[in-house]
Amino acid sequence: MKAWLRRAARHAAEDNETDWRFTVVTSLAYAALLAFCHAHHELWRDEIHAWSVARLAGGFGDLVTGDRIYEGHPPGWFWYLRLWTYLTERPWGLHVATVVAATGAAVLFARFAPVPRYLKVLLLCSYLFGFEYTVMSRNYVLGWFFVTVACSLFHPLKSRPILLSLALGMLALTSAYGAIVAVCLYPVLLRASYSVEFRRGGFPLHVVATRRLSAGAALFAALLVFSYVSTIPPDPNPFAGEWDFSYLRAREVIPSLERLLYAVLPVRSFVGTGAWQDFAVFWIEHDTLRLVACLVVPVLLCLALAPAWEHAGCLVLGVGLMNIVQIARYFGSVRHWGHAVILFVALYWVSRTARPRVANGVAIGVFLLMGAFQVESFAAIVKKDRKLAFSGGKETADYVERAGLRALPLVAGPDYFIVTVTGYLRRTYVSSETEEINETVVFHGRRRPFTSAGLVARAVKEARHSGGPVLVLSNAELPPPGRKMTMTLLFTSSARNLADNERYFLYRLSP
Repeated sequence: MKAWLRRAARHAAEDNETDWRFTVVTSLAYAALLAFCHAHHELWRDEIHAWSVARLAGGFGDLVTGDRIYEGHPPGWFWYLRLWTYLTERPWGLHVATVVAATGAAVLFARFAPVPRYLKVLLLCSYLFGFEYTVMSRNYVLGWFFVTVACSLFHPLKSRPILLSLALGMLALTSAYGAIVAVCLYPVLLRASYSVEFRRGGFPLHVVATRRLSAGAALFAALLVFSYVSTIPPDPNPFAGEWDFSYLRAREVIPSLERLLYAVLPVRSFVGTGAWQDFAVFWIEHDTLRLVACLVVPVLLCLALAPAWEHAGCLVLGVGLMNIVQIARYFGSVRHWGHAVILFVALYWVSRTARPRVANGVAIGVFLLMGAFQVESFAAIVKKDRKLAFSGGKETADYVERAGLRALPLVAGPDYFIVTVTGYLRRTYVSSETEEINETVVFHGRRRPFTSAGLVARAVKEARHSGGPVLVLSNAELPPPGRKMTMTLLFTSSARNLADNERYFLYRLSP
């Protein structure tokens, strides 16, 4: 029995895969876990909106110049989803697309990451890599996939500047945070393709690069510039205003460290309806512990990368750039802050690949500590997502289908919150904010502030024009329409949703 335990422990601690058995078993189990989670996860507005944009686009070129330009994201995720819309236009295609990308990342991570097997399993079952980036169907799962591609291509003795530049360039096309991670990883992953010399006289620092690196660097720079140009919307997205660097003050240091703490060591509740907001409750209730943890966590992350201190410098640079974005442009949430963890995992992967014989006990301790907190959060959110509806959008769309109401004109608002229902229905609606007819929201500046009275007035106008009943949809109860109109509440979705503001009220308005 003891011999069996020793053998099992030895296999669990193996960090140099020589065949595909562990990878296949782990990846299949991981894919099954994701499939279970997706089966109990209703898509919410951010998820199904991107699917609708990709589905409704006139082609891949339209995803560069069309409505996507107002998103504040580069087109990489939308291109990827566009490919899946050729298989199906139904929302389940988004679930499949996410599982495929996540499983692809898991295969590369399990096979090539120089991390003990038990830590691989722990990280794959963490909140970030088991739910936030892999069950939540957002562009960040594609970023995680390209990170694993780039790290798998890295070898200290094999220069692959073209392939690495392409992988990091594609990473930059997934999100602004993907671009930051790509910039920080580039000098580390391409280190075998250039050398730095110090000379006397003139400029002391001289970089000697191979021709292939020069070509790769040009490719990466072109993709990075394209990512930036295609990310900045012509009209400010209402959820992210213009840059304001006046907020970059010393008093922002502690909040920045707190965001890093919440991403690395989240603590979530197994009760209630909070999907993201409860991650900080434990830390807020323990002020002294939170302050100590805020100071210790970044130090431990840097020590975990020793003796590759240049990698620690890249981590500090990356976290700093992410915080500049969060302070001066868009505060974000855990899915944004978690990119610091992605960057840390990637840098450790590269560090151990370059120095396979250099053991770092601090790193193992950091991974175990982070894994324990992340697994707790993963278990909490999976329990909630299984027992509660993440969004009332699917429930409301199913009612419309069952009741045979699909053919009636639909007036709805606020745009950003009702697109979950229209996305599931795959049908147009009249917006009271823009007077436009669309299946999803366009974040341009040609819009009025939403009011419930304005929505009802627009529905009355539509009913009079059509001479028959119309459906009115909102995420709050609506006021009566006045005389000569009858408005009946047909359906209300569940009050216990994980996504904020996605409980829906469906009315029938008749002259």
